[in-house]
Amino acid sequence: MALELWKEKNIWDPFEDFRKEMESVLGRFSRLYPREVVRVEEFIPMTDVYETENALVVKVDLPGLTKKDVSVKVKGNNLEINGEKKSEKEEKKRNYHVSERYYGKFYRSFVLPDYVDKSKVSATFENGVLEVSIPKKEEEKAIDVEVR
Repeated sequence: MALELWKEKNIWDPFEDFRKEMESVLGRFSRLYPREVVRVEEFIPMTDVYETENALVVKVDLPGLTKKDVSVKVKGNNLEINGEKKSEKEEKKRNYHVSERYYGKFYRSFVLPDYVDKSKVSATFENGVLEVSIPKKEEEKAIDVEVR
């Protein structure tokens, strides 16, 4: 457990009593309200945003979705990605021990920098990964300058 780290390093923890009390309270709470009862209506998919020489790229992990489940829009200076992961039909016969898969709507918004060409945005969806590419404007591409 992460809280044991303090003891392993022999460092005095001024909050040790508080941590023990919180673990006790949270432990009692989690037994009263098991994880399976709590349902998430919205989730945040994992996203990478990076820059190449020619474009700004946004990759979003959306396992279990198809391109029909996803919407990509440019509104003003914002890139908006949203959609919905629909829940599978719940079967009453199943005896779940753990239920951690997320379902519901999602929404991500990113402010686009001035140096990208918002009129040339492209998006592909393959193997549960959405990739949005926003090319840089021609005048903004880096130019190598020789140092003499």
